[in-house]
Formats: sequence, structure tokens, C-alpha cells
Amino acid sequence: MMTRLGLARRLAKKGYRYKDAEKIVNDMIQTMADILAEGEDIHIQNFGRFEIYNRKIGHGDRPKWASTDLTPDDTFKSIKFVPHNTLRMTVGAGVPFVIDKRMGKRKRRERYRGPVETTVDEE
Repeated sequence: MMTRLGLARRLAKKGYRYKDAEKIVNDMIQTMADILAEGEDIHIQNFGRFEIYNRKIGHGDRPKWASTDLTPDDTFKSIKFVPHNTLRMTVGAGVPFVIDKRMGKRKRRERYRGPVETTVDEE
């Protein structure tokens, strides 16, 4: 399992000073938490999106313990992460994730699924 410090260490291996990397990770997580707390969704291209949605309150196995002021229609806000297809294919295939905007759709397909085979009828 990766932690904040683990992320900072990985970022430090990419050339950042450890203190700077730790500050970047902490600031990024805090900023994302603040945006989600304000009720906005976060969409990061080629990575995924964090969505806020309303979820019904469930009373679980022991409804006698449930609060009486709650009605079945009450909801609370929850967060859901939806990964981008590129990330989903990368994790599923075990291929390192590389963001390259110059890479076209066909090249991306070749990278993750192998080369596209075309058949030509020879006479």
C-alpha cells in the first residue's frame, strides 16, 4: 500500500528534493480535499475523475439502533473514483503508465493491445 511518504519518496527519485516532494504531495492532497468539500468534481485527463454523489442512508442489520430523526429519503454525500480507460488498461495489462499527448489513438492501441493486424488478400 502506498502512503503519502511513499509518494514523496517516489517523487524524490524523479529528481525533486525530498522536502519539496513531500510538500507537493501534501499540498496536492489538501487541495483536492478542499475542492471535493466544496462540492466540485475533479477530472484529471488520462487518469480519472473524483465524483461527489448523494448516497442513501442505510440502517444496516440493526434498525432498532438507527436514529429516529432519519427518514428513508435522507442522503449524504460520498466520493467515487472513476478511472480513465488508459489507466484501467495500464493497471490491467501491467504496462507502465506514460502520458504522451502526441501518441495517437492507433499508437495507444498498439501499445496496450499489441500491433493491429491488417489482412490483405493477395492474389
